[in-house]
Amino acid sequence: MKAPLDTAAAQSVTVQTPPDIFARLENHKIDYWQIKRIVQLETPNIPLIFARSFKGHTIEQVIKLAWKWQALLKEDFILTIEKEVKAKAERFVLQTELFAWQVLLQVNSRIGPWQLGIRPLPTSRDESGQPVFINPSQEIVAIHGKTKKTRTALIPGGAPFDFAAKAEAWRQAFHTLGLWDQMWRGDPSNQLMSGRAAQGWPFFTRLIIPRLYEFMIPHYESRGHHWARHSGGSRRLAEIPKALLVDMLEILRMEHPYAFDSTTLPQLKADIRRHLARKGKKHPKKLSRPKTAKRLT
Repeated sequence: MKAPLDTAAAQSVTVQTPPDIFARLENHKIDYWQIKRIVQLETPNIPLIFARSFKGHTIEQVIKLAWKWQALLKEDFILTIEKEVKAKAERFVLQTELFAWQVLLQVNSRIGPWQLGIRPLPTSRDESGQPVFINPSQEIVAIHGKTKKTRTALIPGGAPFDFAAKAEAWRQAFHTLGLWDQMWRGDPSNQLMSGRAAQGWPFFTRLIIPRLYEFMIPHYESRGHHWARHSGGSRRLAEIPKALLVDMLEILRMEHPYAFDSTTLPQLKADIRRHLARKGKKHPKKLSRPKTAKRLT
């Protein structure tokens, strides 16, 4: 017995779901790892986390308060009754100090003529001669921009959970570099955050969104997006294609949900326009009108 006509037709229909963000980026020849580096790995996320955690307090205040807690815990005899509680408190205070040192280094990548950075030192090499990093030591490097004089300080690797030894190493490192008095030790929340909703913080509007836009726009503007008519018969590519806006917003929602869950496309577009205005860049690219081009609506 043959199936009814409508059933057979239904079986022949393939339901197509729209591609997800990863597929769309792949269609634009964008590796998501590159996006991840821009929105997370190569941006000062550590200072932002510090700013959100200790807003209203300077880096120096957090470091000095951690020292006070460490001194208090050394003299403490109340928490010794609960050794696990005391151990957790000591570990938390040391981790907070280590966190503050890392923030201090990131916000002081340039101190007057000095440029600061940190690099891991290989612990060994594999069979092909490539470096291997297993709980590596780290080296803080300060290079004078004019004289090229170099100062270094070592943060020993080894035991990853010896927080006391690592904290002491960071203290000695900044003393060795001799730049402590010149370092900025203020409250980073003043530069990264504002009284507005998180999506309007300078961290996003002046750093993340502009970098993401500048990286992604070349992959979109060359794919025949909307054309706008200009005098003299010339046309230009749309400066902010809708496809780009949609993909950027989805990326931002995935990577920073607390800031962009309720953000709309017009809000994101406004942030990009402000970025372009700051650069004095009204249109990223102008092209002469192709003879065979059809007007897209």
